[in-house]
Amino acid sequence: MKKVILTILLLFINVTVLNAIATSKVDYTVENIIENVDIKENGNLLVKEVIKVKGSFNEYIRDLVYKNENLIDFDPDNVSFSNNSIYNADDLKLIKVGRIDKYNKNIDYDIFEYEITDFNECSDNKRCYELSKINNGISIKMYNETYKGSTLFYLEYEVENVVVNHEDVSELYYAFIGSNFDDTIKHLNIKVNLPKEVNETSLKVWAHGPADGEVRKNCPNEQKCEGLLLYIDNLYKETSVDARMVFPKGLVKEAKKNTQVEAVDGILKVEKVRAEEINELRMKEKTKKNILHVISGLYICLLLVITIYILIKHDIEYKNTLENEYNREFIDDYDVTLIEYLFSKRITEKAFSTSILNLIYKKKISVLAENDDYIFTLLDRDNLTKAENEIIKLLFDIVAKGKEVKLSQIKKYAKKVNGTSSPYLNGYNRWKDIVTDDAIKENFYENATDIKVFSVLYAFLGYILCIALVNNNIISFITPIIFVSSTAFGIYALAFNKRTKRGALHFYKWKAFKRFLLDFGRFDEKDLPEIALWERYLVYANILGVSSKLEKVMKMKFNEYKESRGFNINVYDYILVHNLNTSLNNQLTKTVSSAYQAQSQAIARSSSYSSGSGSGGGFSGGSGFAGGGGGGRGF
Repeated sequence: MKKVILTILLLFINVTVLNAIATSKVDYTVENIIENVDIKENGNLLVKEVIKVKGSFNEYIRDLVYKNENLIDFDPDNVSFSNNSIYNADDLKLIKVGRIDKYNKNIDYDIFEYEITDFNECSDNKRCYELSKINNGISIKMYNETYKGSTLFYLEYEVENVVVNHEDVSELYYAFIGSNFDDTIKHLNIKVNLPKEVNETSLKVWAHGPADGEVRKNCPNEQKCEGLLLYIDNLYKETSVDARMVFPKGLVKEAKKNTQVEAVDGILKVEKVRAEEINELRMKEKTKKNILHVISGLYICLLLVITIYILIKHDIEYKNTLENEYNREFIDDYDVTLIEYLFSKRITEKAFSTSILNLIYKKKISVLAENDDYIFTLLDRDNLTKAENEIIKLLFDIVAKGKEVKLSQIKKYAKKVNGTSSPYLNGYNRWKDIVTDDAIKENFYENATDIKVFSVLYAFLGYILCIALVNNNIISFITPIIFVSSTAFGIYALAFNKRTKRGALHFYKWKAFKRFLLDFGRFDEKDLPEIALWERYLVYANILGVSSKLEKVMKMKFNEYKESRGFNINVYDYILVHNLNTSLNNQLTKTVSSAYQAQSQAIARSSSYSSGSGSGGGFSGGSGFAGGGGGGRGF
């Protein structure tokens, strides 16, 4: 029994997972919907429809609705030609479902001449369809699993008793796309064909939906009109589209609906009001778009001006006034660790290891090599800076709890976590905050807070402008230009910094000092500083990032001195300091990194447990008053 239950459970999990995977693969667009609609003499509509769905999907559903329950009841004494139930159809019958293959060009009405591969009602879920009843219509679920390709679904159906005969004219007023269509349609084309050709002056056409839709009479010449043509690009989801057509009475003699009222004047009156409303809306939209284009141009121009101003005023450094290429002198106004902030406006583990090297140089800490490890011994706490005292506390009071600590002990302690907090990282961050505060007090950089805030807000304004452009269907080259330039400007606004005159002077001095260290080996013995200062040079080389090269050169020079002078030069166990300098850079950087990693893992473990006139043209206002409709969506 347990095996049976386990098997059922595994099957359920497998089906659920496969379904989730299949659902996650759904990514498609409705490229085209094209309809060829024939008005029959009995007032019915024979609709042939092709839906091109491109991408990855399992099935597509098309809902077809023939009745709008929001329309008012027909009253022959007070006929409304805008929202009357007389325009509702009586029923809708599905004739055929299938797909069209081997059509490899832009979709046009010749597609209806191609061979159709019929779908049968489903016994499985491959290339078949399911038909179900919905309120005032039917729903067709078409199975044709597609992965990164295109399927052209074909539907053929008949809408019964749609056309209305009035006393003076006949009329078709029907919604082909309903407000419940869940997908944006890239291209919608509808052709409605009359039972017989008519004179151009006897045919009037309108359509309702988005303001940028187009409807026109389908007239090869003035004496030969076949119906109407309707087309829209980028019909956004949940936007209904209907068409209205008035044509000579007598083409649909067998139509059952007859109002027995004169209709032309009433219809023209309704459509004139709608046309005036939509034309006013179009004018407002056009004005709005023109304004947005002007604002966009001004925004880009001003963005360029602001960028140039920031570059000149707040970014380009003051000129170097130093005359000498090299500088051999130390600047003793501040601690060596602050040089990193002067160069990059940040404090990192490199300054941390440099500070410990400096404490060794200043004889506050001694160091002894022991196999592959190092032992640090606290010698003196007198005359320490606040930052140096914080390092002493971290190494000897927190990690060692005594006067000696091994490098391996520091590395092990760095991985320790209390709850979600790293004690080692806390000490390091306290030291980092102190050094950063000391560096800020040195006034190395100009205060650009105001211009940075203004610049970020201006970049954000660009995003708002992009949203306004997209919402108003302005998706031309100017929209991505504004988006990209605003993003780049925002990043630049946060990144630019300019040193003060004092900061620039010190920066150039330390760069000259760095050049001196890099060219250390090229100098003659008489041009080099005394060997007693070499240890200090190594400390500064560490913060300037040239210690590895300098160590090699110093070792070579050191050996040359010993041979040429014939006696040992005792420089605080130079070989040990040489090796230690490299080890501290590598190992102490790793201690901070491992502390960050250990804390992140602890936090992750913790969080895982919580929880118009009728001659055609633009569309005449919004839809919603015709009979019919229907939606669509993919899965």
